[in-house]
Amino acid sequence: MSEGFVKSFYYSKWFILAISVIIVFFLFSAVKDYYSQEDLREDIDILESQISSLETEQYDLANTFSQVQSEDFVETEARTRLNLRKPGENVIIVSSDEDVQKLNDKGGETGIKELLEDKDSNTLKWWEYFFPTIQ
Repeated sequence: MSEGFVKSFYYSKWFILAISVIIVFFLFSAVKDYYSQEDLREDIDILESQISSLETEQYDLANTFSQVQSEDFVETEARTRLNLRKPGENVIIVSSDEDVQKLNDKGGETGIKELLEDKDSNTLKWWEYFFPTIQ
């Protein structure tokens, strides 16, 4: 192999074409890898944001769990949902604004007794229920 043959081989159009094809192949692979890494970075960012939101949710659930286990919460739920009361405690159910005003005016037990007094007969109450007076 002479030096002229090697020189002519490197300057031939077949060698330049083969090198160009190899360079294009490597460039194509590099670009493909770059975009695949970009997709992976986006997926990592999405997963990190999901981790952050799940950690926040876990923190909120832990706080809620600790509140649910407290005595105050249990007592409040027993009072509101189960209509329970403590021994020796009186429960007053106020049905209208007029009743609230009467309780405030009379005060204490006298206002409660006045509210509990039945001023109208049962027959009259039923009559007013079925035949309300139009005002």
